[in-house]
Amino acid sequence: MRLVTVRPTTGITLAAALWILPIGSVLVRAQDVSPSPARGADSAGKAGVHRLSGVVVRKRDGKPVVGAAVAMADAKKGRIVVRNGKIEAFGPRKRVLWFFPRRNGRTVCQGYTDTQGRFTLRNFASTKRKYNIVVGMRDVGFALLTDVRPADYRDKPLRIEIDEPAQANLSAVDRVGYWRIVGLHAETQSVERSAGSLPGKPWPARVDLSYYNRARHVTLLPEYRYRVEVTEYCRQNRYHATLLARTIVPEAGKTLRIVPPEEGGTVLSGQVRDAAGKPLPYVNVMVDTPDGWTLGALADKEGRYSIAHVPPGKRRLHLVRYARRVAPG
Repeated sequence: MRLVTVRPTTGITLAAALWILPIGSVLVRAQDVSPSPARGADSAGKAGVHRLSGVVVRKRDGKPVVGAAVAMADAKKGRIVVRNGKIEAFGPRKRVLWFFPRRNGRTVCQGYTDTQGRFTLRNFASTKRKYNIVVGMRDVGFALLTDVRPADYRDKPLRIEIDEPAQANLSAVDRVGYWRIVGLHAETQSVERSAGSLPGKPWPARVDLSYYNRARHVTLLPEYRYRVEVTEYCRQNRYHATLLARTIVPEAGKTLRIVPPEEGGTVLSGQVRDAAGKPLPYVNVMVDTPDGWTLGALADKEGRYSIAHVPPGKRRLHLVRYARRVAPG
């Protein structure tokens, strides 16, 4: 047996053992495959591995938060999703030879806090890039940090404080139909139309939050903008039409009870037609109310619609219709 060490220019050290078989064929067995240490990496822990250590505590008393999920994503290449209270991170990971994970090649990292509220995230791509971090759990609440540079915390842990959670009670909305809550981003068009001059902060890009029709009480990050929606699925055009919507900004330590209009007002009805006067089917017709609600209906195949509980006065209608197009050929 002959031991051969191959050092290619890609930075991989491959130790392979060669056996000369009686039939003249050659069998190569990989014994050790590991990427070379990254230059300029953090010297803490294993040589060359980027890491960020921190601690998560409650803001009101400084006690550590045990078992909280921690997700970090590159502010431009990764994405963090909070779906029904579960935190997940998504993003590409660099590899060597299309198979072997590259050291310090991650755009996202995930972990949990220990019994002392501490956590360590490893193998992210750069200590100088900016990252978004979301940490928390349903019963305790959530915290969101943006533009975090791990290089600023080489000599000290990152301290994350979770404020009192904001709660939303959707018992009344649950009776209406299928609902969801989504965090509103700055570029979302519905902010300009429904939120108006509401206080609160828009959600940063590449960080998403959503709750769906699973619980009547949900935990939200306080002081951020959310949109509560009740929708109806249009099978013909394959989109969700808005029946009821409202933009909310919950406060820390308080429960916001969301009660849609259930009485009063008038019924607004009509028919949607195109420029030629033909009925236009499956159009989402919406109207905004002075108290911040958006009421809507899905027009039928004849273009007819009906919206209840509309306050009297002049109202502006919003019409939305999604149509499928078939490419020629």
